[in-house]
Amino acid sequence: MQIRRPLLLTLLAVPVLVAAATSFAGLLAVGDEVPDVTLTMSDGKDQKLSAREGRAVVLFFYGTWSKKAPGDAATIAGLRKGREAQALDLIGVARDAKPEDVKKFADDNKLTFPQAADAKGELYQRFAEKGLPWVAVLDGKRKLKWSAAGVAEDDIDAALTEILGKREEPKKDDAGAK
Repeated sequence: MQIRRPLLLTLLAVPVLVAAATSFAGLLAVGDEVPDVTLTMSDGKDQKLSAREGRAVVLFFYGTWSKKAPGDAATIAGLRKGREAQALDLIGVARDAKPEDVKKFADDNKLTFPQAADAKGELYQRFAEKGLPWVAVLDGKRKLKWSAAGVAEDDIDAALTEILGKREEPKKDDAGAK
């Protein structure tokens, strides 16, 4: 049986192209070190992820167009409760948005933690192929500890507990005691 040359070259090239595409995609896996990326914050200033070294970081990827984003952001903000004294940073990352659009969204929705713009979705593509919201939890050495679609508060809290320890229990109100 004789195989035509163009077909043979195509058959030989497919495994190479698949391998190249897989490594190029560069999706981070749990345990990987997250590169020291530069975040463009909603005020237009750049900030390197390494500026938060020594602190756990929750990256909350969302779309400014999503009607669920404000509620999801409130859930993310709630992760600080009982962790105020711990080294924890929350960062919202708006996919496919400009800094000025992120600032307006943050102001309109009274978001209480720093916001960044991922104008071309490049940072998002390091963590996921599709799906918003997406949350990633990094330890103080920029190792990816947890990453998944959706805002699974219990799972995020478990990852933070592994990194930072348990949340502080709320103090009992002694105002009514005699």
